[in-house]
Amino acid sequence: MAIQEQNQDSAEVASILLKAKAVTLRLNPPYTWTSGMKAPVYTDNRLLMSYPKERARIVDRFVGMMEKKGIRCDGIAATALAGIPWGAWIADRLGLPMVFVRGKAKGHGKENAVEGIVEKGRRYVVVEDLISTGGSSVNTATEVRAKGGIADDIVAIFTYQLPASAENFKREKLRVSALTDFSSLIRTAAKEGYIRKRDEAAVLEWKEDPEQWQP
Repeated sequence: MAIQEQNQDSAEVASILLKAKAVTLRLNPPYTWTSGMKAPVYTDNRLLMSYPKERARIVDRFVGMMEKKGIRCDGIAATALAGIPWGAWIADRLGLPMVFVRGKAKGHGKENAVEGIVEKGRRYVVVEDLISTGGSSVNTATEVRAKGGIADDIVAIFTYQLPASAENFKREKLRVSALTDFSSLIRTAAKEGYIRKRDEAAVLEWKEDPEQWQP
C-alpha cells in the first residue's frame, strides 16, 4: 500500500510540473543544454514560485516524504540558488533553522560559502529543486560537513535519474529522495497527452546514456 501511495504522489508532482511548464518535453528538435548535450527534456522548477497553490502542495509532499522515510533533521541546508525558496518554505513549515550554500565562496567580505549558522553535531537535510549530476547537492553536503554538521540526506523535487548522480551520491555516502523522477514524469506525460504514446520509449532511453542518445 505504501508503494502505491508513493507512486500516486510521484504522478501528482509530475503532473504539477507539466501543467506549470516547469518541465517541458521536445523530441524534434531536442533541447540543447549548456553543456552541449542533447536532451528531450528541459526543467525550470523556479516557475513554481509563481503558483501559490502548487508550491504549497509541493511543500506538503516534501514534508510527507520526509515523514514516510523517517528522515530526521535539526535544520535545512538549501542549495543556491534554486533550492533556497524550497528550503525556506520547508524550514518555516517545520519550525527549523536554515542555511544555504553558495556554488562557490564569495570573493569579498567574509568570503562565506555557507550563509547562516551550521551547528556542530546537528543533522541537516539538503534541499534541492533539481538533480542532474548531483554536483550542487554534493557541494552543499560537503560544506555542511566541513562546518561540523551532519548531512546524510538529500531531498529534491525532481531527478533526471542520470548514472552520474547515482555514482556521486554513492561515493559521498548520501541518501537521495525525490518527489518525482524522469521515468514517472514521462509516464505521466504520455498518459496526459504531453507526448505521443509512441514516443515514450524513445524519451525514456535518454536517461540510460544521455551522452550518446539520439532522438
